[in-house]
Amino acid sequence: MDKEHKEQNNDISVTIIGGGLSGISAAINLIQKGFKITLIEKRPYLGGRTFSFTDSNTNDQVDNGQHLFMGCFKNFIKLLKSLSVYDKVYTQKSLKTEILSKGKIGILKSLPYLGKFHMLPSLLRYPHVNFKDKIRIIYGMIKADLINLNDNNAIKLDKITFRKWLENNYQNENTIKNIWNLIILPTLNDDISNVSAYMGLMVIKNSILAKPKEASLGYSKAGLSQLLDMPTQDFINQRSGKILLNQNVKSLNFNNDKLENIKLSKDIVIKSDFYIFAIPFNELTNLLTKNILIQKDLNKISNLSFSPIIAIHLWFDKIIMNQEFLALLESPIQWVFNRNKIEEKPNSQKQHLCISISGASDLINLSKNELIKLSLKEIKKYFPIADSAKLIQSIVIKHSNATIRHLPNSYESRPKNKTSIKNLYLAGDWTKTGWPSTMEGAVKSGIDSSAALIKYLNE
Repeated sequence: MDKEHKEQNNDISVTIIGGGLSGISAAINLIQKGFKITLIEKRPYLGGRTFSFTDSNTNDQVDNGQHLFMGCFKNFIKLLKSLSVYDKVYTQKSLKTEILSKGKIGILKSLPYLGKFHMLPSLLRYPHVNFKDKIRIIYGMIKADLINLNDNNAIKLDKITFRKWLENNYQNENTIKNIWNLIILPTLNDDISNVSAYMGLMVIKNSILAKPKEASLGYSKAGLSQLLDMPTQDFINQRSGKILLNQNVKSLNFNNDKLENIKLSKDIVIKSDFYIFAIPFNELTNLLTKNILIQKDLNKISNLSFSPIIAIHLWFDKIIMNQEFLALLESPIQWVFNRNKIEEKPNSQKQHLCISISGASDLINLSKNELIKLSLKEIKKYFPIADSAKLIQSIVIKHSNATIRHLPNSYESRPKNKTSIKNLYLAGDWTKTGWPSTMEGAVKSGIDSSAALIKYLNE
């Protein structure tokens, strides 16, 4: 946008409700284009579900859950660079992940010179599937690569599960469990039997079938709040934007297809030219009356549902794991992350592990003590040295509403960013981004909502 247009936007006010990744993304995109921004967040910090806190017993930074991103998360990476915090993350040069099963470690990694089939050599050496099943997997990868998700007919794939699609393409239980679900479960936060083929294929095509660099994994070396909270506040404040923390939206005042103003805590009234609601879908449906939801064709939002994630942090008095992270096949605890290595604490004599359990519906109702007991049993099973280690601290974090579920037929329930309410736009990883409910999807939704607003102004 040229300087003249940017100056024109100085008179246009936009209030963004929700200071998670989607709200942050929308705010930064608009403030860079000259809009007057007010960002409202109900918590005392920005970042939404991407936050950290200090554990008083160990003085360690504790993320609310282990967040990984991929090289294909281009908008998320661009956001980090805009906030000047990209130096606080680590990104693999190429994908490498280790998978432990029955005492054997399999390694899946990319090679830069094989194009889309950069994982083929490591797949052929992968010990957790036999040779015949490797041929099945290669066949499935070729079939997935041939599908064009931009084709108008591709959305039909949202009507069946990814498991069904895989079975229709000669995959069996062993290939599904030991390869396909290994990718899908942590990415879509649900078992492969539940997610739509459309979203499953989207993940596969944008990760392991994309360029080698796009399949690489990355993580924050600092606490997540250090990555997003203060850097975002500084960015917005330095550009004359406003941030209101600890503020709940109490009510909305509509007038003739337009949102006139919003009322916050302590009877604060905010009036803007435009509004972007970057909050979870269930919070939005609580704010909007049933009549407005039906009239404005937003009632399908109620068809969406959540999938939980559990994060379990364990501190031991000795080192029991050397890898940065490890997938555990046939284990309910799924993935174990070595926080010592992630936070670059090589000289520590103690070990901080983070266990990440995706699609945790079967475990979410267990007590914290039961989850710790289960985790210790599994850790000792896969790391025998843990038998002689003492647990010195533990924290269990449950996220019942971690991400939306990508069930068959759910994509049509995800709304577009522009609503039929003239000055109201939506953002969030649950909107129709073309991406699953990930950090990239959240950031993209913020960009898409601000782009839709700008397009409306230019029409």
